[in-house]
Order: sequence, then structure tokens, then C-alpha cells
Amino acid sequence: MLPKRTESIDRILLEKGLITPEQLTSALQYQCRLPRGQEMTLAEVVVALEFVSEDEIQVALGEKPPIEDVLLQQLIKDGLIQQSQLEDALKNRESSGEEKRMGTVLLEMGYTTKEMIEAALQHYYKKQPHTSSTPSYNTPPTVNTAEQFVQPQAPQPPTSQNEEENTPLGQALIRKGYITAEELQDAIDYQFRLPRILHKPIGEILVLLGYISQSQLNETLKEQSAPASDSLGQVLVTLGIIQQWQLSHVLTLKYQPEHAHKKVGTLLVEMGYARRHEIEAGMKEYLARQQQRSN
Repeated sequence: MLPKRTESIDRILLEKGLITPEQLTSALQYQCRLPRGQEMTLAEVVVALEFVSEDEIQVALGEKPPIEDVLLQQLIKDGLIQQSQLEDALKNRESSGEEKRMGTVLLEMGYTTKEMIEAALQHYYKKQPHTSSTPSYNTPPTVNTAEQFVQPQAPQPPTSQNEEENTPLGQALIRKGYITAEELQDAIDYQFRLPRILHKPIGEILVLLGYISQSQLNETLKEQSAPASDSLGQVLVTLGIIQQWQLSHVLTLKYQPEHAHKKVGTLLVEMGYARRHEIEAGMKEYLARQQQRSN
């Protein structure tokens, strides 16, 4: 089985009982008021405010620094949530014991809207330089994200049909010189931070962030051999075996070196999103569609 998805620092500190929701709220508000050039990580802030000691932080977080919830930070900076609402949402998530993203909790409690969340995320990612050191949830600590992809300076020669069939959309766009690895990572992180009910495909997010035009997206999708509706993952979504966000998560995992060699069906089973016999049923439907296309 795959290890548990990397948790954000705020959740770790709360679950370990090192801080209270009220202290976390104060720390986040303090962090968001810091002037440009004097930014601090959330870990540094809670130590500076003497909520925890440096030793406690080191023991709790370990060697790999966890991610910070940039959606939460941006909602605070933009004045879109109040202190009492944030405290309520943090307490709600903690008491429920469910693995929900804060955006989902705030949305369910009526403290934010779909438009507010999308505006906050767009505001954050559009102002980030591509050299930003903001950690992404699926980037191994010792690997430079940009090195995980081929980042051409110009469009590359056409690839074989077999290669095109196995090229994810993001990598196809990089190969064509339309986006950089950093821009793709921005889109992946943006997608991850959206509440699951607000899921958007990577291509749509890239257009939303202004990294590619709609015509560039349409062109690249058209060049891919298999229509999206005929892919195994989309067949499983159509059959109701998995949800769109589950497929999106698994496709994102394939960008990690340790999972790149695994098939989508294998990852879906490992993540507990589908059973093996369900994947086999979906595979039969997928092969039937492929046969229809070849006739």
C-alpha cells in the first residue's frame, strides 16, 4: 500500500496536540501580516510566538518539511474568512477525524464559496514567481521538481504513436514548448488544493492560470491518440467505479518517480479507490472501445 498522503503542517501540529485551533488561527493571521521580504514559515511563527519549542517542532515534523496550506493563507490575506470562522472550521475538522482539506471544510460550513476559493487560488498562483520555493505536496524533498520533467527550450521532434498514447497531457505540453515544468507543478498543486467537489482537469487549470491558451490546449488534446473519453480512467469514471478526483489524484501520483512505472489500474487499487475485479470490468469495456476505434 502507498504511504499516507503528505499532511499539511497545520494538521500535524493540531493532531499531535502541540497547539490549539485558537493558537493556529493566531499564528496564521500573524504569518499573513508579515511584510514582504520578512516572510516566515508557519513552523517559525509558532516557535516565535512561543506556542511550541524548536525541539518540539523538530520531533513533530521530522526531517522532511511538510506543506503549508496556501489556500488558507490566501483566504486570510484577502480577508475572505473571519477569525471566528477559521477557528470553527479547524475545530470541526479536528473533531470529525476525517481527512478533509480545509477548503472543503470551509465550503461545507458555508464560510466560503466556490468563487472565493477559486479567486484565492488564482490570486496566489498568478503572483508566484516560477522560482518560488513553496513546497508542493507531491515533490520528494531531495528532488528538484524541474528535474522530474524534460524542459525543452523549443518544441521537440514528433514522437512515435506509441509514445503519444502514453504521454500525460502535462508532459505533452512541456514537450511542445507550451509550458515549463514549474508551470505544470503550479497547476498540479492548484488542482490538489481545490476541494474535491470543485475538481478541474489539469488542462483547464493551465488555461485558467494563463499558462496556455484554449487553442493550445485543444490542439494538444486533439493530437493525443486516444480521446479522453476512451481512456481506461475515464471509462472507470463513466461506469461509476471511481470519481473524477480519484482519477486525478492517481494521474498526479504518476509524476512521482517512485510511481511513474505503475499503471493507472494498479495505483487505483493501491490507493483503495477501486477493487481489482472492478478494474478488470473496466478494462473489458476499455478494450471493447479500443476495438471499436480500430474497426
